Amino acid sequence: MKKGMKLNLHYQKLTQDQEEELNSVTTSRNWGSHVPSSLVHSTYKKAFNIEVDIDKPIFITEFKNYQGIWLTSLYEESFKNLQGYKGLFELVKKDYEKLTGNPCIIKCNEYPVRDISDLKIPKISYAIQKKEIKNIEDIKDLYKT
Repeated sequence: MKKGMKLNLHYQKLTQDQEEELNSVTTSRNWGSHVPSSLVHSTYKKAFNIEVDIDKPIFITEFKNYQGIWLTSLYEESFKNLQGYKGLFELVKKDYEKLTGNPCIIKCNEYPVRDISDLKIPKISYAIQKKEIKNIEDIKDLYKT
């Protein structure tokens, strides 16, 4: 937000409900199928500071089958997350329109097969997040190789 003010950019004002929805979307997980590192920290042994015997194997949970209600729950949670993403998407489009003064028009390009060369994009994105790519010239160099 501070950088936006320096550049004299004005963002959409969010209502309390929108703020809460944004927070919900950015922290959402499909907890029924998610295995976070916090799983270790939420175990009984960790909670009660019981020492873990490093000479014993580490056991993980693997289910061969799931009850139908479990799968229904995963679907409902995923559907709820999707609704949140759609709402956030609409807010982002409004922000774009306010910032550029132009309507946000998005069209979908469909391809029959995702080609292996397309892996370059997520690799670049990951490198940007890790601060290995610092500018547009670094990205251009990657496309030249």
